[in-house]
Amino acid sequence: MDGSQLMEKLREILPKIPFLPLTALYLGYLGYDYYTFIDDPNSALNQKKAEGEKVKVETQKLQKKVAEQKEYASKLEGKRAEIRQMAADLDAMKGTIGDVVNVPDFMRDHLMEAKKVGMTVLGLKPTDKGRTEYYGIQNFELNFRSVYMQLMVFLDRVSKSSKIVRVENITIKPVGSSLSRYVELQGTLQLRTYFYMGSNADQLAAESRQDTPLLQIKVADPKAKGGKK
Repeated sequence: MDGSQLMEKLREILPKIPFLPLTALYLGYLGYDYYTFIDDPNSALNQKKAEGEKVKVETQKLQKKVAEQKEYASKLEGKRAEIRQMAADLDAMKGTIGDVVNVPDFMRDHLMEAKKVGMTVLGLKPTDKGRTEYYGIQNFELNFRSVYMQLMVFLDRVSKSSKIVRVENITIKPVGSSLSRYVELQGTLQLRTYFYMGSNADQLAAESRQDTPLLQIKVADPKAKGGKK
C-alpha cells in the first residue's frame, strides 16, 4: 500500500472515530487522577503532608519540653543562689555569735563597761544555759547599784557590743534618801549571750559552695529514626 492509498484509508476512518466521547473520557481520567493526588489520604502528596505534620507536632513537643527544662534550670539556679546567700548569712552569724562563750572574758568586759559609767557591781556570775537547734544560750546575773542615768548609759553600751547580748529581767528599787539630788538604784538584770552550735545547716552550706553543673539539655532530631547507619 503506497502513501496515497494510506492517506485515503485514514480519511475514511477518521470520520468514524468518536473524538468527543474519547476526549471527555480522557479529561475524566485526568480529573480523577488529580482528585486522588489531592484528596486521597494514601496519595504521595498527602502522605508527605502527614509526615510533615507529624514532624511539626514532635518538634513542638520537644520545644515545649526544652522550655520546661530551661525554666526548671532557671528555678534551680535561683534556689542555689538563695542557698548560697543563706550560707553567707550563716557564716556572718557564726562570726557574730561565735562557737563558744569565753565566760571570764565576757565577765571582765562587762565589769569594765560598768566601771566606765560609774556603776557599782555587787556581783556578776554565770547562771543557767539553754539551747536551740542552731545556737546555745548562756545567761549571767548582774547585781548593781547606780543612778538611773548610769544604768541607761550602761545598757546603751551593751547594745553596741560586737557580740550579741540581750538584757532581760531587770528589777530595780530605789535605795538611800529620796531627798538626794540623784536617787540611787539597786537592782538585778540578766545578760544573755549566744554561741553557735553545729547542725545540718553547716553541711548544706558546705555543699552550696561546691560548683555542680546544672541540667544539660539534649534535644533529639525529630526526623532521626534509629541510630547512625
